[in-house]
Amino acid sequence: MKIHGLTAKLIGYFSAALIVFAIVMSVVFAHLFRDYSIDVNVRDLTARANAIATLASNDALAVGMVTGAGARDDNDGGDESLDDDGAGHRRGGMGGRHRRRMEMSRGAMIERDEIAMRGAGQMMPNTNHGPGHGYCRRIFSSDDMGAGVEPSNGGKSPTSLGAYLKNLNELAGADVWLAMKDSRTIFYYGDRSGTDYGELPEDAEAILDSIYTGEERTSEDFSSLLSSPTVTVGVPIKSSSGEIKGAVLLHRPLLGVEQSERSGLKILAVSLAVAFMLTAILSVLLARRFIRPLRVMEGAASSLTAGDYDARTGIEQDDEIGSLARGIDTLAERLKTARGESERLTKMRQDFLASVSHELRTPLTVLRGSLDMLTAGMVKDEERRKGIFGQMTSNVDQLQRLVGDLFELARLQNADFKIEKSRENISDALHDAIRAANRLAAEKNVTIAHEEDMPALVADVDFGRLRQMFLIVLDNAVKFSPAGGEIGVSVCAGPDGKYGGSKKFTIAIADNGMGISQDELPFIFDRFHKKRGEANKKGTGLGLPIAREIARRHDIEIKVQSKENEGTTFIFEGRAI
Repeated sequence: MKIHGLTAKLIGYFSAALIVFAIVMSVVFAHLFRDYSIDVNVRDLTARANAIATLASNDALAVGMVTGAGARDDNDGGDESLDDDGAGHRRGGMGGRHRRRMEMSRGAMIERDEIAMRGAGQMMPNTNHGPGHGYCRRIFSSDDMGAGVEPSNGGKSPTSLGAYLKNLNELAGADVWLAMKDSRTIFYYGDRSGTDYGELPEDAEAILDSIYTGEERTSEDFSSLLSSPTVTVGVPIKSSSGEIKGAVLLHRPLLGVEQSERSGLKILAVSLAVAFMLTAILSVLLARRFIRPLRVMEGAASSLTAGDYDARTGIEQDDEIGSLARGIDTLAERLKTARGESERLTKMRQDFLASVSHELRTPLTVLRGSLDMLTAGMVKDEERRKGIFGQMTSNVDQLQRLVGDLFELARLQNADFKIEKSRENISDALHDAIRAANRLAAEKNVTIAHEEDMPALVADVDFGRLRQMFLIVLDNAVKFSPAGGEIGVSVCAGPDGKYGGSKKFTIAIADNGMGISQDELPFIFDRFHKKRGEANKKGTGLGLPIAREIARRHDIEIKVQSKENEGTTFIFEGRAI
């Protein structure tokens, strides 16, 4: 399967996100799992340590180890008493012999031989170094059959220290150390018996000192001594009178925690591998979903580039892709409209050039023919010669009007051409146009009816061009009105509700001439569009386009209403101050 750019990017992005997620989750998982596991182990070890401390404070053998003294049992089950020495070892360095254990039987105290406490067949040295000195660590194995104490249940086999400590380890599920406060000796079970005089870590000794004050402590400072990561819980051992005689230390290796942590990380790694596979599949599916509409849009864009403005995406989605597709469709619609407008303008330009050529060709042809006749001496009659000269003058006048109108229209349509405005009365410009049109109307016996007292319509205007605009419409009205006809001019003005402080005006010029057909009406403002006939044989077809441009420059809207054989009305709407 071919992987496209978007698909590869999606796979890359999702993979990068998963890698970051995996790193973060691995760190968080390892930290939280370790903390949780240590917390569980600490709670479990604390409960077991307290149970062993209680057992040690009541067990004769443990009391003998921790205090260094023998134990005495009353016949009535009386309390244990500790030797006055309290150190548990001879100061001569030979031995660490336990003092005699006394046992009460049938109301009399039977003194037995002192039972020697040996570790792995060795004599215990004096380890009472005093405060501030290091600890002596005594290691007992299961083969160490040193001095023991007969069980209180009357059993006959002595209990070895190694076996006792081993049982404690199995009971606690951890390595148990019994620490002697006064003699600064630590007893624990090992593979072989021996004595270690190595110093404890400074922090470890500080922990023991705090336990001797009655605290329960948790630490990992024994890890260096035990050569493996270990969590340690320590609780004090108290005598029946409440005096602290030693401490119980429970060490549990964190190897199981680390192994569980590694197992958890392996599971996480497998999960991430599956997630990567799912990510690749999901990326392909998402990419296909994204690529399909993108390809459609790409095709539509290519068609638009090639000039096919009828191309559409046809995508209907309520998201960003759908919005983009709608934008492309809108662009295609506007390009199609623009092309239509461009074609229309091109056609208008061609029609304009054809019209200009026609309008110029006719008078120029007449002029050229007349000149040829006169130059060749073909016209001998003086009267005929005068007629030819008069015709030539008329054609020159027509050419002048045509060129002047073309120049005027071009200037008005140029956005850079600025007309000169001043504050004038629009009604005065209309009056001047009516007076000029009356001379043309008199020739056809046409009457221009208007009110002499028109409302003042003051605005910033070009007086001369407004007069020209009104005169163009009045001239057309006179041309197309029958002899003896009437042209009506009316002016209305009132407050403009949209623009406070201004007033809206309407000027209407109506004739009762031949009118304009509804098919022709939309084109009367096009250049060189003119109604053919005797009435307009001298027209250039540029008058109404000029009038519209003047109106546009003054924010005046021109509307036309007409019916054939009934007449035409031109309406001018604008605002005055």
